[in-house]
Order: sequence, then C-alpha cells, then structure tokens
Amino acid sequence: MTSRTLTLKDGSKIREKLTGTEETSYSYAIVESPLPVKNYKATLSVEEDEDSPDRSEIHWEATFDAQGTSEEDANKKIAEILEAGVAGMKKVAIEYEIQKGDGSGEVPSSGDGTAKRP
Repeated sequence: MTSRTLTLKDGSKIREKLTGTEETSYSYAIVESPLPVKNYKATLSVEEDEDSPDRSEIHWEATFDAQGTSEEDANKKIAEILEAGVAGMKKVAIEYEIQKGDGSGEVPSSGDGTAKRP
C-alpha cells in the first residue's frame, strides 16, 4: 500500500492511501486523521486551461461523511484544507516561474479547491 503522512500547521497528522493514478491525476483515501470526516475519498487532477493553453487548471474533488460535527462544518473544514493545498501548489508554481526567469509575470497554474459531496 502506497501511503503518505501529512503534518498540518497545528502538528496533527493525516495518513492517506493512494487508490489510483492516471496520467494527470491521482486518487486517494484518508485512512487516519483528526478531521471531522469518515469515508473520505478524493481525486486531484491537472488539465490544460481551455481558454489559456499556457496555464493549467487544478481540480480537487472529495467525497466524505461528516463525523462528530455537522455536514456544514465538515464541508467548511475540508474546503479550507483543499483551498490551502491549491494555494500551496500555486505558490510553488509561481516560485518555479520566477526562478526560471521568464519575466512574464504570468501565474503558471490556477485552480479550484472545492469540497463536493455526491
């Protein structure tokens, strides 16, 4: 089983298991975490922006059941985590472009980090 452990800003840990991969996406399940959810499964994919081929779109969708809190609170918490993840990817991409020195000032990737329920 391919897995990884993420450490959040507050020091808590999330253990994820890789459940599938394709050329430009991967899927995973959370197997252990302090988050107020259970049955969490997600897919992160990257594709070319149809309107601007030199850019990319990030799609990150998750399904889960609330655990120990309301659905609204669970959705809010997961949305915050996904948004922070996309912001981190965007920051790394911008830093890469700056180091590359193309001077365009363009952001090389964009995306949405939304928690969607079935």
